[in-house]
Amino acid sequence: MTDFKSIDDQKNDQIKIYVGKILNIHSNDFAIGENVQALSERNLISVKVSGQFLLSTDTYSEIAIGRKITTMNEDEIAILCMCAIKIAVIGTGGGDYGQILIDNSPVKLSEIFKSKGVIVTGIKDIKLKQDDLTPRRLVRYFRYSIKDYIKENQIPSYLWKKYSDNNEEYKYVCYPGYEHILTNLDEASYLIKTYRKLDEIKSTKFVDRIKRVYQARGVSWQL
Repeated sequence: MTDFKSIDDQKNDQIKIYVGKILNIHSNDFAIGENVQALSERNLISVKVSGQFLLSTDTYSEIAIGRKITTMNEDEIAILCMCAIKIAVIGTGGGDYGQILIDNSPVKLSEIFKSKGVIVTGIKDIKLKQDDLTPRRLVRYFRYSIKDYIKENQIPSYLWKKYSDNNEEYKYVCYPGYEHILTNLDEASYLIKTYRKLDEIKSTKFVDRIKRVYQARGVSWQL
């Protein structure tokens, strides 16, 4: 039998750990010898944990990102926002991120990112700090500015134009970053289906990331 005794964590009374103590284990329970690799359920120590104690591995913090961005002047902030809009609407340009116009002159995003300390290489191989800037984090942070730009200028994202079924109902809500805004099932389902088409064509894994975002935000979807 398993007898569960409650052990309250005095430092956090919202977390309770229940350790099951194994009682009356006799030598004949292990008659097969020490080479046994799996025990029956009644011979394993049982632990039940309730309360919130899990920490996400995502180091992204909008407070920290915002603090870093506000150390820049208004022109610098506007330029970073323009970069985020360009990525969400036009795309990354095959990995070099392309260009935007500043004072009627084309400027490479790669040069802007370098001058502003935006990390663009080796992102998968390093543990980002909470306030580290990356192209994807900029898109996420400026998601409402992207939404306003797309709606006001009626310019759909490359994601809708190239990889969706071009349903007009979702023309201005199908773009990178909108996964952090949407709340309803229809929009969530449409966006993830569009990303699935992108994954099929480009052999990418965007759907996995979108699912993680939805799960973290408590958003439902259907594929």
